[in-house]
Amino acid sequence: AVHTVTERADGALFAATSDGIFTSFDDGKSWNHTMANDWVNSLAVQGDVVFASVDRGVLRSTDSGATWDLVVAEQGVGY
Repeated sequence: AVHTVTERADGALFAATSDGIFTSFDDGKSWNHTMANDWVNSLAVQGDVVFASVDRGVLRSTDSGATWDLVVAEQGVGY
């Protein structure tokens, strides 16, 4: 299931799903599964940086989704 889609200023699309993140660089004509095996709740874009909220914390990509770094680990705090 797709949870959210966000667009970067250059038109790149990022889709948060129950099986990771998909990216498109051609107006959604084709999609690449760039990050798998995480339930992605939401996405945010600031400039060229993409942030993803996942069950284990917050991930960040600075290379259009090719790699993702865990920048905030989930601490077990309730919502």
